[in-house]
Amino acid sequence: EVSYLWKRKKELAPQNSHTIKHLPPYKNLPIAQLAGLFRNTSASYKFYWFLGMLDMVQEGKETFSFHAVIIRMMALSWYTINFHKLSFGVQDKLARAIKEIIHASNGAIAEDATKQEIIAYLEKHYLEHKKKIDYFNDKVPYHFLTPFVGSQKSKKAFREVSEIAFISASPAPYKIVGKNLIVHPTWQRYLFQHIGLLTDFTLWNFVHRFLEARNPNVSNITKKLIERPVRESLKQETKLWNIVADEQPLYSIYSNTPIVKFSLDHFVPWSFVAHNQLWNLAPIEMQLNASKSNKLPPRKLLPKFTKLQYDFFQTIYQRKCVLENRSPKMLEDYSMVFQMQTADIFAMSAAEFQQKLENCIHPSIQSASNMGFMEWDY
Repeated sequence: EVSYLWKRKKELAPQNSHTIKHLPPYKNLPIAQLAGLFRNTSASYKFYWFLGMLDMVQEGKETFSFHAVIIRMMALSWYTINFHKLSFGVQDKLARAIKEIIHASNGAIAEDATKQEIIAYLEKHYLEHKKKIDYFNDKVPYHFLTPFVGSQKSKKAFREVSEIAFISASPAPYKIVGKNLIVHPTWQRYLFQHIGLLTDFTLWNFVHRFLEARNPNVSNITKKLIERPVRESLKQETKLWNIVADEQPLYSIYSNTPIVKFSLDHFVPWSFVAHNQLWNLAPIEMQLNASKSNKLPPRKLLPKFTKLQYDFFQTIYQRKCVLENRSPKMLEDYSMVFQMQTADIFAMSAAEFQQKLENCIHPSIQSASNMGFMEWDY
């Protein structure tokens, strides 16, 4: 079931009135209401509340305190906010609360902490950060139930109707007792059985109904959700750069000195682009690579980078396509960004190649800067 919905985006367009058919029915549960859960969303809370519930259901829990789910909300949004720096909009308080907690912790919890570290820290220091966590108590647990029990005028009314709905023939997912929610046993089974599908359903809606509008110039949004990111190996890319190194000295665009042992650096930070495509990679001294981290390169270095990229492409194409008569699939990275065949790219002059690549990279650097990525003062 995992990634099932991602493969069927066109069938699950927001205007599609038949979205419900992609959520499996179950006994007497009101799945139609669940399918319409994210139709009207102006903040990130409902998405992460449901993801937090699913996370706890997966661990076998049936009764949750409000703050326990909210801690999961924070843990699941942590990397999207801090590492990838996606915007939830100026009205959304979740990102603000997380940043304030990090600042108040004085280094006790890091921006790159794991999910389990975040949960453990927030549970241990709940009283210390209670005001920031409990801010979400007043509306989120109640308004989540609106599709199932209707809009109510007060929290007391929500608690009362949730009790009634809990024992009805078509129950709501949970009832509210004090500052706790108790998941209905039938819903517990349904959520646990279809947890992969429901996670994808929530993330698809989160991206297409919420994040895309607030991050119009950001690529690969789907790779920047929930999980701490794991980079793929650069082993194959390094092999190609070693071919170039065998034919000519490699010079660092940062220090202007020859490089003997190198790492591959993402010119535009990986945490922004979330890919290892060749057109964004360049050799860098190993000791400098750690220092650069996820900072933006100075823009004055863009001509040096694109010239290095031109030399790389020419060398690899000449070796693989001309001499060995085989086209490495990885060169298709350039075809995607240039919208040209690799043979046509090879025929370009250095000036044409550099200008076209600069035109692709410059907007990404500007977008990343607007999102809060800092420039590297190397």
